[in-house]
Amino acid sequence: DIGVYEDWLTDGINAYKAKNNQEFIDKINYIFTHDNTSVINEGYKLAEERSLDKIGFELIKTYEEVIRLTKEKN
Repeated sequence: DIGVYEDWLTDGINAYKAKNNQEFIDKINYIFTHDNTSVINEGYKLAEERSLDKIGFELIKTYEEVIRLTKEKN
């Protein structure tokens, strides 16, 4: 349960989080004894949304827009 992930990882939805050793033990036991398919699938979706390819594409679009606006201004 690291603060930097607070806004985009949700415990039991797309990841498993724990605050201390006992919680980690409990989560690991839970993972081994329950169906985690939905958490795994949601985790993959989130990883795909934040892939380097997608982030790179968004940066390219942003740079192109800045170049376009700079040319229009000049």
